[in-house]
Amino acid sequence: MHEPRTFSPHASDEWIDIWVEGFHKGVKWESTGRKQFDLMSFNNKGSVPVQLWVLWYDDTWWVWDNLGPGTHDVSGWAYWIKDAQMGQPDPSGGVITIDDIVVDHVAL
Repeated sequence: MHEPRTFSPHASDEWIDIWVEGFHKGVKWESTGRKQFDLMSFNNKGSVPVQLWVLWYDDTWWVWDNLGPGTHDVSGWAYWIKDAQMGQPDPSGGVITIDDIVVDHVAL
């Protein structure tokens, strides 16, 4: 019921990639590809800061650096995006732990 569910990369040099993929039912379930969405917030449950990279609707990447432990509201910055990546830019800094990723406004 209330199991803690967090995720971390397998190693400190790996990053977490977040996207929304659509599906529709034909003969079988088929992907409709990546969908545009808003990243509202996430909780950095680790002890090291993360970088957040987002791919905007116009195919440009933007970065928000040094997001320390705690919940981060990124809704005013990470909207109409195609992809989000979180990681630790310094692999010797440790493995990150992320929880409570909230997305909204998925373009179907």
